[in-house]
Amino acid sequence: MKTVLITVATDPDNPYFQNWLKSTKKAGWTDSQMRVLGKNEAWQGWAWRCKKIVSALQRLNPRDLVIFCDSYDLLVFGSPTEFQNIHFNYQCDILLGMDYACVDKQVLGIKPTCSGSVQPDRLLFVNGGGIMGWANDLLKAYTYIAKYHQDDQIGWHDYLQHHLPQRTKVRFDEQNQMIFNFMFGDHKHPDKHIGVYMKYVEMLFNPWKTMHNVKEKNGRPYVKQQYPLMVHTPGITADGGARYNYVGKKFLQESFQSKGLKFWMLTTLAYIPFVIIIVFIVYFHSK
Repeated sequence: MKTVLITVATDPDNPYFQNWLKSTKKAGWTDSQMRVLGKNEAWQGWAWRCKKIVSALQRLNPRDLVIFCDSYDLLVFGSPTEFQNIHFNYQCDILLGMDYACVDKQVLGIKPTCSGSVQPDRLLFVNGGGIMGWANDLLKAYTYIAKYHQDDQIGWHDYLQHHLPQRTKVRFDEQNQMIFNFMFGDHKHPDKHIGVYMKYVEMLFNPWKTMHNVKEKNGRPYVKQQYPLMVHTPGITADGGARYNYVGKKFLQESFQSKGLKFWMLTTLAYIPFVIIIVFIVYFHSK
């Protein structure tokens, strides 16, 4: 058995991918333990990405431990051994990263769409940006998803609800031990629809509530009393990369390539219209 980290990245020169690569090396991953799929190919959609994953999984030993993750909006902080330990502690075949936010359609570039909670008693949404499991079990899942779905997260929801093999043990990473899907707001309560949008607006005017989720402890990201092995910023275009740049600059420092906005820029842009309005009101009132 070996532990393999898989991602899909079409542009190896992209600064986001280079940041991902630097983070993996800093965390202790070697080239032989990683598979970068789709290099220098044209992006052809989520179903295409799933097919790439299927092809890679078919070449592995069924009992290899596989971590699949995004690369353009995600940074890795855990070593192969740490991933192995978490998977062992969960005693499962597949461990799924969870999102506290769900929207019906893409808004301002926010991805994913999703089809609902995977638990009937509470809001708990699959996020396809970070998933770990045995190669054989992931192969079955991605084969189905690639065949029947254009969106991998809707596909995961369908697979879990209706097509999961009877003896496959699935666990949900609710404690963010494997991955923290870093969205907007305080992350205290899961949200759907309007709640997601309101927390996004709140982040524009009070970024501290969002930034405060990720603390530093022993040089690592520390979230809700856990050291997540990956930090993912879904919907990176929605805030111009502010969440991503905050995490990268804080923990990768000089090796990190910033691209896009920082929180102070985002907040300045949010307040400028109000400042202009106040200036106009004061100006015309004084005349």
